[in-house]
Amino acid sequence: MKIVSALIVAIAFFQFPFQALARDFVIANIKVYNGPGSESEPLAIRVSDGVISEFGRGFSAEGALLYAGDGGYITPGFIDSASTLGLEEVELSTYAEDQKYDGTRMSVAFDPGLAFNRGSSMIPLYLEEGITRILVKPDIGADVFSGQGRVIRLPDASGLLDESPRAVFVYFGESGRNLEGQSRAAVLQRLLAALEEAILYDSKRRAYESGRLRSLSFPKEDLEVLASVIRGEKKLALYIDRAAEIETVLQALDPYELDIVIFGGREAWKVTDALTSRNIPVIINAMDNRPSNFDRMGVRLDQARLLHDAGVQFAFMTEDLFTDTRLLSQAAGVAVAYGLPWQAALDAITISPARIWGLDDRVGSLEIGKEATFLIWSGDPLELTSHVRYLVVAGQIIEPVNRQKMLRDRYRDLEEITPFSYR
Repeated sequence: MKIVSALIVAIAFFQFPFQALARDFVIANIKVYNGPGSESEPLAIRVSDGVISEFGRGFSAEGALLYAGDGGYITPGFIDSASTLGLEEVELSTYAEDQKYDGTRMSVAFDPGLAFNRGSSMIPLYLEEGITRILVKPDIGADVFSGQGRVIRLPDASGLLDESPRAVFVYFGESGRNLEGQSRAAVLQRLLAALEEAILYDSKRRAYESGRLRSLSFPKEDLEVLASVIRGEKKLALYIDRAAEIETVLQALDPYELDIVIFGGREAWKVTDALTSRNIPVIINAMDNRPSNFDRMGVRLDQARLLHDAGVQFAFMTEDLFTDTRLLSQAAGVAVAYGLPWQAALDAITISPARIWGLDDRVGSLEIGKEATFLIWSGDPLELTSHVRYLVVAGQIIEPVNRQKMLRDRYRDLEEITPFSYR
């Protein structure tokens, strides 16, 4: 059967340029890359009804559209475990950000994902870097409880957010102490008091509704969300860097048996025993090696290797939208340069975050029956010079047209622009 090259129609991104495929399709002549000097024999992947129906060798492409992979390397879609994409558009402009809440009516219950902008001009930049899902995180506002984080699939063209909030964020360290009377201890005490109120509220709801329960300091919206954390339905995400503070906070939270995730964790490599004994994962920015405050004096570029060697589960995040937008795969590559095994680096942006956020039954690996969200790369997926040949999200081939490409094409041949001033 003749191999047919893919025809991808460039449509303005704001119309979400899916190449709708009513039939099954197969991408042939692709490989699995397992690090420098290691790759599989040519394979093929078949997509049916938005899921992977076949993956490997020896199956027929009959009845399907056939595309040429040209020997490219396939990976699952990347997952960025902390981003404000869709919430920020212009850096340092308070009129173009929705990632923090400075009010007092609620804190825990704040859900910035409800303000996610599906038309953000930065979404195609993420897609071109292979990022197909993000955890939208809240930034610290008027309270150490900054709100909830939720996972969003890119591009979210459905009009609906397909994931409910999965974590409640609490900021410790210097950011938290600045909101609690300049005291780190007060941040922990506020968290413990909130958990106690949530337990009381959840066990005495009828008394609360009838006004027979003593007055509680947290509003009902916050208590509902905290109760879900107590029940293990949501994770407790702790933004915390200092090793001593990590140990103190985890020890204080032990009686509650919560599902905890550490964010930041610049000094987490110092307390790996405390993390592994509690099975607590860490979300790190693998590109950050600046001791920018006294909580981060122990930050180092080989932290991912140290966590891996100690058996700590971890995933990578870009964290800052404007400085780290295109650095997720590069961060994984840097971690490899500092000793992390190549496969572990790829796992940190695919299956590991999928497991941490409870998505591994759907995404994060190339398995039959899982959502067909994957990429075909021209070279090593963690290499800066590699680019995406095919981007498939939920069974749809996508061309992420961005403003930069549109401007490039518009002014590529100035001799044909007449008159130039009208362009």
